[in-house]
Amino acid sequence: MTEAQIDLARRAVAAPGWRWMRGMRIAGTKFASVVAVRDGAPCGAEEGATCDDNAAMWLDEWTTPMLPDLADPLTALGLLALVRERWGDPGMYARPRGSKARPDWAVCAGVDGVPVAAGESEVEALVAALEVPDAR
Repeated sequence: MTEAQIDLARRAVAAPGWRWMRGMRIAGTKFASVVAVRDGAPCGAEEGATCDDNAAMWLDEWTTPMLPDLADPLTALGLLALVRERWGDPGMYARPRGSKARPDWAVCAGVDGVPVAAGESEVEALVAALEVPDAR
């Protein structure tokens, strides 16, 4: 991951509406995706792991903070679900705007599609929407 991707992942984890969800991929690992969550944190990861004591022990021994791999499509979809949950709007969506040569992205709410956050990429716009202090 680049420094910009790491910074964006850190922003996501620090956002008020963040929580880990099953299926999200953990950055910096080969195949580690969350398979169980306990108290808002992953307690089981890797293909086929369960939330038994061994899986929890493995994650307890993790030496660096766990960050989401926001380049993973399932993780990005989970991020969209968190934005919808935080804003209380199941119809929220991200869309490109700007020029074809250099599009940026907006996260929109409501029937009129009012932009509530923006970013240079879809994922960055979703993280920005999760960070809004007074969502709703």
